[in-house]
Amino acid sequence: MMSEATRELGLGTVAVSPRPYVDEPWQHAGQLWFTTRAASWLNVSGIAAFDPEALGVGVGAAVPILRFSRFAAGVEADAGYGWAGAALPMAFRLFDQNWIYGAPRVTNIGIYPALVLPIGLSVHVDKGAFVRLEYQPSWTNLQAYELRHHLGAALAVQW
Repeated sequence: MMSEATRELGLGTVAVSPRPYVDEPWQHAGQLWFTTRAASWLNVSGIAAFDPEALGVGVGAAVPILRFSRFAAGVEADAGYGWAGAALPMAFRLFDQNWIYGAPRVTNIGIYPALVLPIGLSVHVDKGAFVRLEYQPSWTNLQAYELRHHLGAALAVQW
């Protein structure tokens, strides 16, 4: 979040590729989140993920450990109905409030552990509004034949 903001509301969508060597369709899902700064050292989020057949809700917590003018990093964890994960988020400021970010994470896909390596771009549109574009590969059980590609886009508003 911008240093003066204490809340963020976001809505995003993702397309997930089929696995290699598997005849399966692309999957699509959405995500809604609300984040608030609970303390100077803690951000707390409510998260909902959904697709046409399911809904999952959960919570997340992030601790921003480093915050410089061009770099920020921390730790985060989240859990919900059907998932749990931990990540090391980091971001590099390009200019103004435009950032490139990543968050290597360990999570689960179904009952199997997964490694996810997201990279994204957060573009400051106006006042507290942002557009975010993200790509991430994920590997279930760290198997090459379980590789999926995730393409995401989101709108977020901070105040």
